[in-house]
Amino acid sequence: MPIHCRTGFEFFQEASAEKRALYGVAESLPLYVVNDVERIRPVGCHRCGARRSMVIHQYRPRYSQNLQGKVVLIIVVRFKCSLCETTITVIPAFVHCNHIYDADTIYTCLQYRLTTGHHMCHHRGLQVCPSWWLQQLWYKDFRYQINFGDPSVDEMLHSLGRQHQQTILLHKNYTRMEQYPATPRNPALHHSLRIVMPLLAP
Repeated sequence: MPIHCRTGFEFFQEASAEKRALYGVAESLPLYVVNDVERIRPVGCHRCGARRSMVIHQYRPRYSQNLQGKVVLIIVVRFKCSLCETTITVIPAFVHCNHIYDADTIYTCLQYRLTTGHHMCHHRGLQVCPSWWLQQLWYKDFRYQINFGDPSVDEMLHSLGRQHQQTILLHKNYTRMEQYPATPRNPALHHSLRIVMPLLAP
């Protein structure tokens, strides 16, 4: 399932009491919802190229956790093409589409592991939430996915620095949009939504 993302929280707002009751979320948990669905609706389907074919498919809760373990709940929106039934999920840019921990947490832990050779335990005087085992798993996944065979630290740091944070440690099924090149027939690929896939940063 291809995933699009927006940058930051500008298209999300804190949920009202009515929304909290609707989703059954406690007051202690931050909850964010899309404030204007039309602003994040894709202009067309990335697969079949049909314009104005994306209808709201569902709203679903999505957890995200930061480096210190603070949990945020976001109600993300899934759209579905009324012609070919392809679905797209829209998430904020800080969320990593494969992991509960946010994109910045994974990037920070990997960078620390590569530069120091150790797993991160504290950051800015606070205890780090991801366990050493999970950080090691991220490191091994990153090491093997960059396809260098036995990459050096410098090669891994170079690769890490060239990727968008949201594209690190993506699984293969999130790279499918690479096979849909930008063409006049497919206006969806020119939409302001940023496509989450392992493209190199400019």
